[in-house]
Amino acid sequence: MKKKLPGVALVAPRAKTLRESLPAAVGERRGGGEGAPLQLVLPAELVRDLKVKAAAEQTTVRAIVLRALVREGFKIDPAELGDRRRAK
Repeated sequence: MKKKLPGVALVAPRAKTLRESLPAAVGERRGGGEGAPLQLVLPAELVRDLKVKAAAEQTTVRAIVLRALVREGFKIDPAELGDRRRAK
């Protein structure tokens, strides 16, 4: 004779799906700002040069790339151009 546990299936919470447990593609990110991730494959020498320049300027590669995009005519909020690491 098997005993049934009363109401166990009724009180157990539904498990989140993988999609529900991952952050949205656009929205709150680790840095606290809003944005969408972008992954690029660039020549290794260029990546190295960007990192060296970022270190020399005490900023991030992201900030350097955003400044370059502004020079190319893209409209970017000036608040986005700063180093987000220092905002905290």
